[in-house]
Amino acid sequence: MNIHHPIYRLVAALALIISSISIHAAEISLNGDWQIVYDEENAGEWAEWNLAENFPLDSSSVIKVPSSWEEYRKNYEGIAWYRKTFTVPESAKGKSIRLEFDAVNYIAKVFLNGQAIGFHEGGYTPFEFTVDDLLKFGEENVLIVRVTSPVVLFDDLEVDGLVKDEAPHWRGALTAGIWQEVRLKVTERVYTRDAFIEPFIDGRLKLSMDLTCANELGQVVSVEYRVKDKASGTTVWKMNEDRRVETGSNTFEVDAKVDSPKLWSPDEPNLYLLELSINGAERYIVQFGFREIAMKDDGFYLNGEKFYMKSAFWEQLYPITLALPESPDIVRKEIRLAKEAGFNVLRFWRRPPVPYILDLCDEMGIATIGAGAYESMNKKPLPVPEMPSRIFHETERMILRDRNHPSLIMWEIFNELKMPELIRIMQETCLLARELDPTRIIFNESGGWAGPPKAYLPYSREGVTINEDHLYLKGPVNQAIYDDLNHLGHPDYEEKWRIKKGILNDITPNVVTVISEIGYGGLMNLPANLEEFRKRGNPITCTYQAHETLYNTLDAIMEPSGLNEVFASIEELCLASQEIMAQANQQQFEAVRLNPNVHGYCLHAYTGGDYVYGAGILDLWRNPKKAYFTMKDINQPFYVSARVEPRNAYPGDTVKIKVSTVNEKKAREGKVEVSLLDEKGKSIYKKSIKSTAVQGITSIIDEAIKLPKNALGKYELKVAFVKDNQTVAKNSFAMDVFQNPSVSTSDSLIVIDQIGKLSSFLKKNRIPFETQLPAGEDALILTTASNLNNPQDVARFKKVLKRVKAGSTLVLLNPPVIYAREFSVETGEIIPAPTRNKFYTEDILPYKLYSRNAQGRWIPVNHAVSDHPYFDGLPTGSFMDQLYQNVSADRTIIGLDQKPVVSSVSWDHNHVKLAYWSLEGFWWGSDLTVLPHGEGKIVVSTLNLIQKLGTDPVADRILFNIIEHELEEL
Repeated sequence: MNIHHPIYRLVAALALIISSISIHAAEISLNGDWQIVYDEENAGEWAEWNLAENFPLDSSSVIKVPSSWEEYRKNYEGIAWYRKTFTVPESAKGKSIRLEFDAVNYIAKVFLNGQAIGFHEGGYTPFEFTVDDLLKFGEENVLIVRVTSPVVLFDDLEVDGLVKDEAPHWRGALTAGIWQEVRLKVTERVYTRDAFIEPFIDGRLKLSMDLTCANELGQVVSVEYRVKDKASGTTVWKMNEDRRVETGSNTFEVDAKVDSPKLWSPDEPNLYLLELSINGAERYIVQFGFREIAMKDDGFYLNGEKFYMKSAFWEQLYPITLALPESPDIVRKEIRLAKEAGFNVLRFWRRPPVPYILDLCDEMGIATIGAGAYESMNKKPLPVPEMPSRIFHETERMILRDRNHPSLIMWEIFNELKMPELIRIMQETCLLARELDPTRIIFNESGGWAGPPKAYLPYSREGVTINEDHLYLKGPVNQAIYDDLNHLGHPDYEEKWRIKKGILNDITPNVVTVISEIGYGGLMNLPANLEEFRKRGNPITCTYQAHETLYNTLDAIMEPSGLNEVFASIEELCLASQEIMAQANQQQFEAVRLNPNVHGYCLHAYTGGDYVYGAGILDLWRNPKKAYFTMKDINQPFYVSARVEPRNAYPGDTVKIKVSTVNEKKAREGKVEVSLLDEKGKSIYKKSIKSTAVQGITSIIDEAIKLPKNALGKYELKVAFVKDNQTVAKNSFAMDVFQNPSVSTSDSLIVIDQIGKLSSFLKKNRIPFETQLPAGEDALILTTASNLNNPQDVARFKKVLKRVKAGSTLVLLNPPVIYAREFSVETGEIIPAPTRNKFYTEDILPYKLYSRNAQGRWIPVNHAVSDHPYFDGLPTGSFMDQLYQNVSADRTIIGLDQKPVVSSVSWDHNHVKLAYWSLEGFWWGSDLTVLPHGEGKIVVSTLNLIQKLGTDPVADRILFNIIEHELEEL
C-alpha cells in the first residue's frame, strides 16, 4: 500500500490507538505516529527543542515509527527531532521500566519529560535506558529523540562532526531515523537482563545469566528455570533455587541437561524455550535450539553430519519500506521460496537483520550467516580514530542480541578488506566475537583480500586457513570457466589456474573451500516491476526511482542501439536477459557442485537489493526469475549432470559424453539411462548402465565418441537416474553440429595478419588470399593488426584506408582500441586512457574505437544478435546464449552512432558511491558493427573469433559469413 494513501494513514492511526492503550507481555508499545521536524540548520539544540514547550509542533509532520525517514523526505541527511506522547497506567508504578529502542540510525540523544536520559551511537542494534523515575503515571509523558543520520550521499556535508562514510553503515538505502521498534519494558524490580544459552547436542546446556536488582539493597529471590519443548509445550527440565542478588548486575552460570533432545536443522527446526521466573512473577523467555556446527578437513558438519553449504545473499531491501520488511509475511515468503529452491543457508548482507527475521529463520528452518553493518571493500568506514571502537561496538551489540538463535551458524566479520586500518583490528574483532560467542564458526574476512582467510572454530581462538573466495565470471560460460570452477582447490591445478586468470587471491590447496560470492545477473521484468511501483510504491524512494531510471534509459537506447529490431518490447528483452542469467548460473554452479574440493557456495544474490539487485534470482517484489528455477534444480540433494564437450562440433568430430551424480545422502543404486538425440528424437548414442551413486560425487560416464559423418543440426543429451522404475533425477544438455562451411574463392581477399592464426586457418581450409593490395580494384581486407610496429606498417595502413575510402572493405578482427577510463551514461562523455597506438597518433583510422569491459557479472552484459547475413545458419533475434559461449565479446566499442550487428547492453552504477543512489542507467556498445568510410566500409569486431578459429564452428561460421557476404558486396 502506498504510505501516502488515506487508507494507510487510517490504519496507522488505528494501530497507534491500540498500541497506546495496551500493555502486551509487560510491554507498552511506542510504535505508531510520531511528530518529526527536520533540523536542516542544526538549530534545535540551541532552541532547546528537547523541551516539550519548545518543540516546533507547528512545523512538524507525521512519521510512522518504525520506518526510515527516507520514505518521507528525499535525499535528506542530517538531523531530525522526533516527538511522541504516551501514558503509563498507575498499575506500573513501583516497577522497573526501561525505554527500549531496537535500532536508531545513527546517533540518538534521548529526552523524557524534559530530562536528558541518554545517548547512543550505532544504527543497527538495540539500546535502552531506565526511566521509571522520570515517568508520570496516569498522565501524559513527552518523549523527544534527536537523531543524526549517517552521511552517505554528500561529499561536503558534516553533521555533528560526522562526514561521508565515517559512520559504519549498510550501503543500501539510508535507513535513517527510528527505523525499528520502540517500547517501554515493565518488569519487577529484580529482573532478567540477559541469558545466553550454550547448547550441546548430547542435551547439556550451559546457561549464563544476568539478573539485575533495581533496588537499593540486595535480596534473596526464588528463581525457577524451566526448559520446554516449544512444539508440545512439555517441560523437559526444570530447577528451582534461592539466590541472593546484590543491587545492580549479577552474573552467574547454571548447568542443565535435557534427555534425548530433538536437534535443530533446516530439515527439522526443533525449538526449545528457556523460561525464567523470579519470585513466581517476573518471567523471561528465550528461544533456542540444540545444534552443533563444526568444520573438519573435508568440510562443514551440522550435528555431526556432513553439511554442504548452499547459500545465497539475502539483501533485505524492500520495494516500499526499504530496510524494514513490509510485514512478517514477506519474510516468510522469502524463507519459504529459499527452502523450496534447495538453499540451506542465507547470508545476511552486511547488517544485522530486523529481530523477528531471525525468529522466523529459527522456526521455518533456514541457517544464516550474520554480519555487522560495516561495509569495507577498501572504501569504508572512513579510517578516523573513532573507527575501531565503532567496529567493536557494532560487533558486540550484534552478537549479544542474536547469539541464542540456532539458525545463526556463523559470523562473518569483514568483507573484501584492503584497508590497513581495518586489517590491523581484524584479529582483535574476531577474538571479541569469540569471547562473546564461543559456539559458532567465525570467518575473519570474506573474499581473501587481506590474505588467506581464517575460520575460528567453535571454542577456539586460533584461526584455521580456509579458502573463502569471490569469483564473478562471464556469461555465457565457456569451457575454460567451467573447468576452472570444476578444478578450483585441486593442488595440481592451482598454478595454472592463477596464471591463466590473473586472480588477486591465492587459493590454498587441501583446505576447506567456500566460493562465497558467485553468480551471473539478469534483468528483472522492468515493465512489470515499474507498473507495480506505480500502483503501490513510494515515488521518493531510491527503489522506485532506480526502476524508473533503468526503464527510461533502456527505452531511450532501444532505437539507436538497434535493440528494438532484435526485441519486440522491453519486456521481451528483460526475459531474454533472464534466460542468459539462468544458463550462466546453471553452468557455473554445476561446475562447482561437481568439484570435490569445494564445500559450499553463496549465490550472489537471492533477492534484489541495493545497487546489485540485478543479481537477485528474486526481483525486488520477490517474483522469481528463471534462474530461481535453475538454482532449484542445481540445489537438489541428488543431482545428475549431463554434458557434451565440446558443445559445438562438426560431423565426424570426437566429443566427450560426461555424466556424474552429486549425492548428499547415503549411497544409492540405480540405472543411468543416457541418449543423444537429434531434433526428430533419433538417437545417435544410447547407453543404459547400472550404477551406484556414492555419497559425494560419482563420475558415471566419461566417454569419447565420434559423431556420425551425417550428423547435423541440434542435438540433446538426455540423462536420467532411475531406481525401481522411478526417475530420481534427470538432466539434459543442448549441443549443435554444424555443416563444414565453405567460401567462394576470390583474388579480392587480402589478409594482413599480425598474429598468424588467421593466415594458418585460411590455408588449412584452402581459402586463397593475398597479402598485398592489388592495383586499382576494390578488395576485402582482413586484418588482425591492433597496433603498428614500424613506419612501413604505418605507410601500408595509410594506403589501406585510402583504398577503403575509394570503395574497399576493411575488417578489423583484432581492432585497435582506446580504453575508456571513464564514461558518463547521462552525457555520453568518454574520458579515454592515454594511447600511443599509431592507428591514432598517425591519424590512420577515421573513427576512435573506445573500448570498455563487456563480460558482465552480477550486473550482466548481454550481447544482442540482429538478423544479418554475418549470422546465416546461426540463431539471431536474441541475446548470445551458450551456443555463443566462445565468441561472445569480452570488450565492446562505445560512442559509435551506427547501429551494430551485435550489441552489448548493460547498466552502470557509480563505483565510488556503491549505493542504490549511484545507479546511472543503461548504456550500449558495438561488438560487431559496419562503419561507413567514403565509398567503402570498415567492419569492426570485438567478438572472440580469431582466438577460436578451428576450435569452435561458431567462430568459423561467422568469419566465413563475413567473407562471403563482403565479397558478394564488392
